[in-house]
Amino acid sequence: EPIMEAIREFFVVNRTIVLFVYGLTFFVMGLAVFLQSRRHSRLRLARDLQWLAAFGITHGIYEWGAMFIPIQAAYMPRAAIDALQTVQMILLAASFVCLLLFGAATLEDRHPGLKRVVIVLSVIWGVGFMVAYYRIPMIETWHLLSNIWGRYLLALPGSLLAAYGLRYQAQTCISPLNIHRIYQTLQIAGMVLVAYAFFAGVIVPAADFFPANTFNYGLLHNTIGIPVQVIRSLIGLVLAIMIIRALEIFEIEVDRLIEKMEVEHIQADERERIGQEIHDGAIQGVYSAGLILESMDSLVEEGSELARRLQRAKSVLNAVNMDLRGYMVSLRAESPSDPLIPSLRDLVADPRFQGLLHV
Repeated sequence: EPIMEAIREFFVVNRTIVLFVYGLTFFVMGLAVFLQSRRHSRLRLARDLQWLAAFGITHGIYEWGAMFIPIQAAYMPRAAIDALQTVQMILLAASFVCLLLFGAATLEDRHPGLKRVVIVLSVIWGVGFMVAYYRIPMIETWHLLSNIWGRYLLALPGSLLAAYGLRYQAQTCISPLNIHRIYQTLQIAGMVLVAYAFFAGVIVPAADFFPANTFNYGLLHNTIGIPVQVIRSLIGLVLAIMIIRALEIFEIEVDRLIEKMEVEHIQADERERIGQEIHDGAIQGVYSAGLILESMDSLVEEGSELARRLQRAKSVLNAVNMDLRGYMVSLRAESPSDPLIPSLRDLVADPRFQGLLHV
């Protein structure tokens, strides 16, 4: 019991630090994902990550609000503090809507109607938020209920949907690329989001209705002495590490693109060599044989069997010559017009790849 009391006291005293670290983990994850998601990529996941980035950034700012607003309360009028806390609730809901949109985007190919579900849930929360403003006299109660129902309606399904979406993308996009470590990383990130669904979507501030009167912050604090924000911070840290590690897929994609260009240019050089050999060897030989046959026309009697055979031989040689020229043209037509080195320089100069290539 003294140990548990000491743990509780430690986290109470250092609550500001806990909230700062909590917000920082999500903000850093969101910023890292945002910077990488702006890069060019042919992977569907790269385009969907912008919603996860928006979730991390907005949720981090929301948590920092819980740290800074009480500090400002000593210097600002009550009305201004109430307005800031209202903005904070809107940020909380917006962050979870972004998480919902991330899950819906990653599953769009399989479940195209999920975005409509996101809209419905968002509208339900928004309408409840506005109605409660006029029906509930105490602004603190309004903020409390907005927080709780934002977690029930948005955070819980959003986290589970995002976890399912990451798993689906790992199986459909990453697994075929045979990059096992990235596949495992996304699988772990999905499991972390399931844990986040429980600690952010089920464990909520205490209220006088079920399940908020049972599964709430006090349950964890009284059971293990650790605030739920600490557990969420750890979950956010693991999620940030997993997602940032998974972003390596973009660099691997660029490496494979360069490797493909090298192979294509090696094949093009080989086709060019074969085409040159056909021109210098076979075509020249056939052309010389044709000239020899042409020179024999004056030596044979016109209309004779020998003349007919000679004409047939010239026709065969002309057909062979045309075929060889066709092969040579087709080989050279498949060759890229740009050499490898200038192509690589153009790739490096492309703003879509800047930051991924180091030359």
